[in-house]
Order: sequence, then C-alpha cells, then structure tokens
Amino acid sequence: MTIVEQWKPVVGYEGVYEVSDLGRVRSLDRWVRANSGRRRTGVRYFSPAPSGASKKYKRVLLRNPDKQRLVHQLVLEAFVGPRPESCEARHLDGDPSNNKLDNLAWGTKAENQADKLRHGTILRGTANPASKLNESDVLAIRASNERQVDLAHFYGVTQPIISAIRLRKIWKHID
Repeated sequence: MTIVEQWKPVVGYEGVYEVSDLGRVRSLDRWVRANSGRRRTGVRYFSPAPSGASKKYKRVLLRNPDKQRLVHQLVLEAFVGPRPESCEARHLDGDPSNNKLDNLAWGTKAENQADKLRHGTILRGTANPASKLNESDVLAIRASNERQVDLAHFYGVTQPIISAIRLRKIWKHID
C-alpha cells in the first residue's frame, strides 16, 4: 500500500509554505530578491528544530514576518481549522515529535492533561525536577498537627504549598 502525502498551504503564508498530513513543512519554489537581482529558490524542506522545555516539540522559522511556529499547530490549522477558543493541540499517542495529522487534535487543557496522565508523560511528585518534597514528606505533612508556617520552614517550602498539600490541591495522587 502506497501512502500519499497530502499538502496544504500554511495558514497566513499561502503561496509561500506548505505543510503535509505527515507533519513535514516545505517552502515553495518562488522568485526572491537577491544581491544580484532575482533568483528562484526551489522547493526546500525544513528540518524542524527542537523546542520547549523537553526539546521534543518541533518548530520551524517562517519568514515575512519572521515567526517561529510549532509544526503540530501548522498541521492542525491547515487540515482541521483554526484553534478553537480555550483549546490547545493534543498529541494523541503522547509523542510530541509525532506531528502526523492522525496523531493530532484540538482539545481542552483538561483533555490534554488526561492524555498526559494516560501516557505517563506528566511530571508529578518526585518525577518533577523542581520538587522539593517526596511522597513520605507529603504524608507526614498531612498527618501533622504542626502549624503550616512551621512545617513550611522545616521542609524549605512556602506556607501556601503546605496548605495546598493538606487541601489536596497538589500531590493529589498521594493518599
């Protein structure tokens, strides 16, 4: 079976760039000004650069105006339509480098978070490199009758963190 790659114009850059349902981006053959007059550019395929804290999202730099864009957003805008209000892009398989159309969807933040939980890609508890506490600390904080400010000082966190732990607003996954 042969897979046929479909191309559509990048929204806002029609006639200049295209994006495919396989998550590839290319510039179209066109005439551009150069020092020695005008020249043809030829079709060029982008090599997306890593982006974001995890460096797993792919981005490209589009010209005129210069703007860095995430490839998954370009695919969704071209093939699905504009981003609905209060929605964000979801990678359905949990792999942020997989920008194929069949792996992408617009969804709410809650849906995206549920995806991350299902894929095991959300950094909760000690998996979060910024965490100052561990599971046993959280259990001790919840069991303690000490004042929140005293616990905060002891554990090296702020009083609102202690309050959020006790109210189960954070560290919800620990009983």
